[in-house]
Amino acid sequence: MKKEESLIGKLDWLTIILFSLLMLIGWAVIYSSCYTGDGKSIFDTSLNSGKQFEWIVASFILMAIILIVDSRFYVTFSYVFYVLLMLFIVLVMFVGVEVKGQRNWIRIGSFQMQPSEMAKFAVSLALAKYFSGLNVDIRKWRDKWKAFAIMGFPMLLVLIQGDAGSAIVFVSLVLVLFREGLEPYFLIVGAAATTLGVLALVADKLMLTVVLLAIALVFIYFLKRNKKIIATILGIWLLAVVYIFSVHFAFSKLQAHQRDRINVLLGKEVEAGKDWNIRQSIIAIGSGGFTGKGYLQGTQTKLKFVPEQSTDFIFCTVGEEYGFFG
Repeated sequence: MKKEESLIGKLDWLTIILFSLLMLIGWAVIYSSCYTGDGKSIFDTSLNSGKQFEWIVASFILMAIILIVDSRFYVTFSYVFYVLLMLFIVLVMFVGVEVKGQRNWIRIGSFQMQPSEMAKFAVSLALAKYFSGLNVDIRKWRDKWKAFAIMGFPMLLVLIQGDAGSAIVFVSLVLVLFREGLEPYFLIVGAAATTLGVLALVADKLMLTVVLLAIALVFIYFLKRNKKIIATILGIWLLAVVYIFSVHFAFSKLQAHQRDRINVLLGKEVEAGKDWNIRQSIIAIGSGGFTGKGYLQGTQTKLKFVPEQSTDFIFCTVGEEYGFFG
């Protein structure tokens, strides 16, 4: 009894309450996105809202189990979870079911699981376990590479499956490393690489190469007395050129729908209909105005103009029914 009281007292109730409110709001919005006016209840499992309710109940049960289990269990088995999930990701390539062009789901009866989603949990546990070591120092390159490997291996497996969205989530885990002491220049290099990657897709690669060379020569002109810095500048320019051409090569290897999504995001011309999703989502959000049309009153939602309304484009329902104020 004392242990139970101690556990309840240690809980962050503010976070739990805020989480529960957001979860309930999300559940209501999912119901609105699939509401057709036929009188079906929010609990109806033929609707995504009913399925979401099942997941909500299952999640709270799982949360209770996680809290009850001693924390040393996770410390002990964190690497075991990591290895098992990596094996699942590999296994899904051979025995997984294909959903919307991607073979990254495992189906057991009516239950479907995406191992890459569970892998995010396993990677987080493995990183926590690794950084809890007494001799681990993220400022040492040896420890850096081990941390990058923990995150990079599942990301590579997921990329092989063609799930670029999940791979990006693994990249975002790098931000956690700054809390552990990762040097700020990694953030600067990451931002520069992202900017250069976008420019490589928007501008002509040869023109971009010439512009970068001109910038490098300007620096060299003012630093011409320092040969070491000159060599460093030329080395950075050469790496940038290789990176630019690598971005083009990687982009050409993406699936057609992935290239279309990136081109639409960058504002480039695409074939008619390829930008349907983004155009309709903008129309849906914009039609909500300042105060919105009201709960269950979204016309773009009801007429199915926006695809995947209850999942990928759920924000369209929020924007249309609650407006900018909501």
